[in-house]
Amino acid sequence: GEFFNYRVVSRDSVDDTRLFEWRDRFFSLCKQFNTTPAEACVAFSMSAPGIVSIALNNSRAKWVEVNARLATVQLEDEFWLAMKAQGLIRAEYPFVG
Repeated sequence: GEFFNYRVVSRDSVDDTRLFEWRDRFFSLCKQFNTTPAEACVAFSMSAPGIVSIALNNSRAKWVEVNARLATVQLEDEFWLAMKAQGLIRAEYPFVG
């Protein structure tokens, strides 16, 4: 998207370079593992103990079915190990991989 922490980001901004580098590596890894960024984000969000729900955009009827499916996606440990190996999530995060 165009926003990070409620501010517009741009590939042309030196301050935003790290954000876009992270996103490019994340998108590439998702493609490599045949998953979508949304699937990975929802699965990661639900990985920590005590998390029983998350808020997803339902502003359009088409999103209800998509979001319901996202809540059931389980990603393989290899994906999470690759995320850790590439520094996309902290290696010490204990709830995935």
